[in-house]
Amino acid sequence: MVATDIKAMLSIQIKSRPDSYSDQYNRLFMLKLLLVASLIMGISWFTDSINCIVPDNHKIDGGFVSATCWIQGFYIFTDLWNRTDETSYYGVTKDINMDGRLATGELCPMNPKLRRHVVEGCEPMEKTFFLQYHYMPFLVAAMIIPYYIPYIIHRTVNRDLINLKNAIKEDDVDADRLTKYFFSVFRHPTLKSCWLVICNIIIKILYIAVNIGVFLCLDYILNNKFRYYGNDWLEWGKLDNPVQHDYTSRLRNFPTPGNQLLPSFGYCEVANSAKDIKESTGNYHKVVCEISQHVLYQYTLLVLWVAILCGIIISVLGLVFMILYYLFHICIRARFRSPRGVRKGLCMRELEYLDFIHRKNVMLYGDVIEKLRRI
Repeated sequence: MVATDIKAMLSIQIKSRPDSYSDQYNRLFMLKLLLVASLIMGISWFTDSINCIVPDNHKIDGGFVSATCWIQGFYIFTDLWNRTDETSYYGVTKDINMDGRLATGELCPMNPKLRRHVVEGCEPMEKTFFLQYHYMPFLVAAMIIPYYIPYIIHRTVNRDLINLKNAIKEDDVDADRLTKYFFSVFRHPTLKSCWLVICNIIIKILYIAVNIGVFLCLDYILNNKFRYYGNDWLEWGKLDNPVQHDYTSRLRNFPTPGNQLLPSFGYCEVANSAKDIKESTGNYHKVVCEISQHVLYQYTLLVLWVAILCGIIISVLGLVFMILYYLFHICIRARFRSPRGVRKGLCMRELEYLDFIHRKNVMLYGDVIEKLRRI
């Protein structure tokens, strides 16, 4: 049932729309893709939980530890990204006590069990915390809003084109009425037409800015690791199968691209305390936890990385094609100088009207041309 709903969400009906195909990619495909990504992440957000290794002799409830770690997040030591011989998982040392590093690069404990064994020169390693799973589904859903804002502006600016489209759909469409309404200097002055052309170019630039802004937002939230995420997966795909997937071997000294973006394992620190009439207790626990949500997030974000990059390219091409379109019409206006040339006295916006009518109704286009020649 979920697969059917996702298929229905991603399906796009092919029909005539007032905006270009490059704009439709952003406001339709990207909007639906973000909605599906948010749904997938949301399912994981509701169903998956953090599971932590809690020994029985620690006398602390495992459910409490998992819930606490979900709330306050977990961390890894990113300094260990290429120290696979000393880590069990990416950023997680084999010895949980090893949380410092000497100037020589050797690992050392910051708080050893026996105080007299404190290692001189042991400096704490930098912790990188991960709490993106708290809000990632809601953030991806909120990214739909900026993708739809340029379309709202487009409908406001191009209300005349929308009216023209609706007029052409009418059964009793009249070429004389279209000519008087849409090709009247009084109704569509040249200055206003030029302003509409400029606004359409700005809308194209807005789509580019939205794609870049969403990309940079995800990159900032994901600790500046999102920008090269797709490239890292391409490089990863060139490796042999044992090198890619055998985490127990030492054939590679770097993590998978997915774990480098959102690691699946990390440390969590929990303090527990209790008191009654007879006694009071307090302790401090450091445990290793797995975050299964991140596995699904890794692949979902890879799809978004590709889609946003394609959105940037398509939006840039849409802007280039629009500029070339306007330049083409400028050249046509400069060429048609004969008294019978219809395009000579038309502004850029009215030339767009003619092209739109020609694409929708060729016979009506011929009637409008004849009407314009009589003006």
